[in-house]
Amino acid sequence: MQKTRQKKVLKMTGPLIAHETIMQCPACDKVFGSHALLQRVSARSNVAYDVMVFVGRAMYQRHRTTEEIRAELAVHNVFLSPSEVNYLGRKFILYLARAHQQTIPRIRENMSMAGGYMLHLDATHAGDAPALMTGLD
Repeated sequence: MQKTRQKKVLKMTGPLIAHETIMQCPACDKVFGSHALLQRVSARSNVAYDVMVFVGRAMYQRHRTTEEIRAELAVHNVFLSPSEVNYLGRKFILYLARAHQQTIPRIRENMSMAGGYMLHLDATHAGDAPALMTGLD
């Protein structure tokens, strides 16, 4: 065992204090953190994935503003700055793009088996910014 540390994590069920034990391999000196904690919150972050998904879905599926999202999060005892809410919305889109990228082989296989063609259209729009339309073939 190298050390233990506490980390405050903001989840949709409310904030919690995670107690993490950092281990170090005596043979190779490699350091290991908690795998279970990394499944709930990304490294160097204190906001859990469930909050990021909530923010992303609120922005892009329910078309909520930053202040509306902050008010909804406050009901769950999660208090974030407007810039953090916007950052989580952008992070959600990046994670979603990565998930789409990882499923390309399965999508291509399904397209081939179905004998058809699929076109995915995605448009995002934030406030007064111009609309962005993306087409993936």
